[in-house]
Amino acid sequence: VHMTVDALPPCHSSLPPKETNVGILARAIDRLEKRPMPCHLDAYLNALASLSSELPWFLGMVLANLWLFKPLLKAVLLAQPMSAGVCRTSTAVTIVNAGEKINVIPGLAEAWINHRIHPDDINSDRVVAYDRKVIGDKRVKLKVNMDTYIPPSPVSAPDAETLHYLRATLQTALNVPAVPALMSGNTDTRWYWDLTPNIYRHSAVIFEKQDDAKMFHGLNERITGDQLAGLVHFYTCLMQGLGSMRA
Repeated sequence: VHMTVDALPPCHSSLPPKETNVGILARAIDRLEKRPMPCHLDAYLNALASLSSELPWFLGMVLANLWLFKPLLKAVLLAQPMSAGVCRTSTAVTIVNAGEKINVIPGLAEAWINHRIHPDDINSDRVVAYDRKVIGDKRVKLKVNMDTYIPPSPVSAPDAETLHYLRATLQTALNVPAVPALMSGNTDTRWYWDLTPNIYRHSAVIFEKQDDAKMFHGLNERITGDQLAGLVHFYTCLMQGLGSMRA
């Protein structure tokens, strides 16, 4: 979403007005960050609940009694960027631009907001309407950049034969349980939407610690030798099994 403010003309910095385009834009950004999109917990909590038998007893008890612990789980999940990103449409201001000279108050301030739209929010119209409501200032103009817009991906079936086989292969090859969940990152699978209704994005890398998720496309991105060997073993088992299924 491209956000622009050009409500006031440019002027010299020696005579600053009470309000500037930069200030209006900054308040809009602050409001968006303080009031993120509503969350959609049910699918994620149901996925966690299906793992309750694999978790410590107290976590299993919490997941088995969502009627009581759902508010607590909501607070915990939304406090972590990794889990919050799959429970609601994300909001990230990625580019901010204003001004060209240090002594001129700019007549235009602009920013770009990157939203990863949750399937329950359907499309960009609903997201932009929420942004406008939160900002509450008609001087802030919002426009979806259709050159980069990608609609929410179709939701793959949670009971397809291929998913059952994928989960079974993980259990056999790596001895880990698996449940389907939403992936917030964009992938090249959008080119396959017209080919099949069921697309499962997965990489059989086991994190050694929770903070490892932060390294993807970040600092010190890496994989250990043991993880690489496990990855090769998993895909070997997967391809061999699929070959026997097709035979």
